[in-house]
Amino acid sequence: MRPTLRQREGTRFRLYTHPPLDGEPGRLVTVRVSSPAGSLGPGPSDHRMYAVNPVGKEMPYGLVPGPIGETLYLPPWDGPVVPPPRPGPGGHFDHIPPDDPAFAAVHLFGAVRFTLDVWEAYLGEEIPWHFQSDYERLELSMIETWANAHMGYGYLETGARRDETGHLLPYALNFDIIAHEIGHAILVAMTGPFVPGTVPEAFEAFHEMSSDWVALIASLHFDSVIDELLENTSGNLDTFNRFSRFGEVSSSAQIRLANNSRTLDEFTDGWENEHQLAQPLIGAFFDIFVDTYHEILLEMGAVPPALEDLADRAERDSGLRPHVQRGFDRAYERAPDAFREALEEVRDLSAEYLIAIWERIEKESFTFSDLRRITVDIDRERTGGRLSRLLDNSFLFRRIGQSRVGARLRAPDENSHAYSARMLAPVRNQ
Repeated sequence: MRPTLRQREGTRFRLYTHPPLDGEPGRLVTVRVSSPAGSLGPGPSDHRMYAVNPVGKEMPYGLVPGPIGETLYLPPWDGPVVPPPRPGPGGHFDHIPPDDPAFAAVHLFGAVRFTLDVWEAYLGEEIPWHFQSDYERLELSMIETWANAHMGYGYLETGARRDETGHLLPYALNFDIIAHEIGHAILVAMTGPFVPGTVPEAFEAFHEMSSDWVALIASLHFDSVIDELLENTSGNLDTFNRFSRFGEVSSSAQIRLANNSRTLDEFTDGWENEHQLAQPLIGAFFDIFVDTYHEILLEMGAVPPALEDLADRAERDSGLRPHVQRGFDRAYERAPDAFREALEEVRDLSAEYLIAIWERIEKESFTFSDLRRITVDIDRERTGGRLSRLLDNSFLFRRIGQSRVGARLRAPDENSHAYSARMLAPVRNQ
């Protein structure tokens, strides 16, 4: 199922497919989002969200210490702000240059809207905010003194970090990080909020995995990302590339690698945070993505059976990878359009399966075995088990549903998302 994005008459934004890093300018592309041209107000803002760039904000939203204990600090921000950018000619926001102080708010809004467009198209409906009983609109804001980002009750707030040269790198300019936070909002909308500490560790890990995949799939809706990915790899995705890297923070470093070798066996003695525990799940779904892509290429006749078999073996034997790359170089040169078609097909299929998993999980009792069983059941119902072999191989290799995961080894810290202010809501008097 390929989603239909309602963007032909939409508002233009410029978004970074690669954020500015290490003194490099980054890579900007012009996109249209579904908001009709002329419908957005200063900020940007609309009926669902508004962007603000606070001046002098020292603490992120969430729990803050006070004279009688911690209190919940929530929007709206009522202090001074950088003057909100206004739409340009025709109601678009692509006229604001990246060096303008207002650009970060524009980029943050555009990235959120683009991500919502992708996933609302897959879902076929508007994604509700989980805080809509108290806030009509989501506040998008930035804070330079905090090196993190979070989606919470009525807000999506992005911080910043400094690189080795001291340059400030705002997370508001990092599409992956923004889309990841929207991923959490989507999953909360689909499965409901939860009180921290009341769900199994498998669900915490699944939340992180899902949010990474929301971002990765959204990124594959940039035509330039697909073009660059295929041209740089000749369609060989099992490499170190834009798709396998999540949340670039330098030219050679990232927050997480989707193409990793982690297994749940590594956590039998315990685990420290849900991001680490999510790595085998992220890796499993990356393997499934790549293997399905290979199957589609094989069915299309774009790669020969011998190359598909060699690529499968190379996932476990790195010495075969140069031979695989040479084979993909030859195959891609012969039929580049087929590779693009296969990539778009597996992108959409992955989104369809992920949504189906969201619709079936029970967060209070969710286990790693459940993830394996649900995914296999979905494939059996939808394709008659077309992907059963590669699903079984991937889950088995990652020991998902096989290994017993130990207990959390230390209390959650400020980097924990499952235990962060994201899941906190104001207490109402009865």
